[in-house]
Amino acid sequence: LEDAASVKPAYIVGTIPGCDLAIPDELFAQPVGVALDMAYKPRWTPLLEAAQKRRWKIVHGVDVLIEQGIHQFEKWTHLTAPVADMAVAVHKKYDSEF
Repeated sequence: LEDAASVKPAYIVGTIPGCDLAIPDELFAQPVGVALDMAYKPRWTPLLEAAQKRRWKIVHGVDVLIEQGIHQFEKWTHLTAPVADMAVAVHKKYDSEF
């Protein structure tokens, strides 16, 4: 991670399952950026917490999971996905378990 900080990224994609990973401040050298974490458990990973503190835009892993489901539904069924219903159902289940 320290080597990555030297390039001053404007977007970061986390792919490490939620853990207590130390996120170097140097990763957020850009004043604005986007941090997306593929991990969805916990909702607030160290990466997303660090990005939020620096006012970067964030994308939670559960939102990526929903988008993935929408595209899979449409590809497999050739129907338009009920996006709002799917998002509500996933968040309801997610919020009840995590």
